[in-house]
Amino acid sequence: MITTLAAIAAALIVVDGDTIRSDEERIRLEGIDAEIGHAKCEAERRLVRQAPAGAAARLGQRRYQAECAP
Repeated sequence: MITTLAAIAAALIVVDGDTIRSDEERIRLEGIDAEIGHAKCEAERRLVRQAPAGAAARLGQRRYQAECAP
């Protein structure tokens, strides 16, 4: 079971703090709002900037792939 979960996590790519990608499918994480435009103060903007690295760490990844919106 742990090996299967590790394989699934390895196939996911962190796009930003609240979105991951599996192949060509983008998946928004429910209940997480990590968009810089929604931050109300500098402290929240700092947390939003740190969110992608935090999401990658939770998936056991060392880095994430930034994607630009179309």
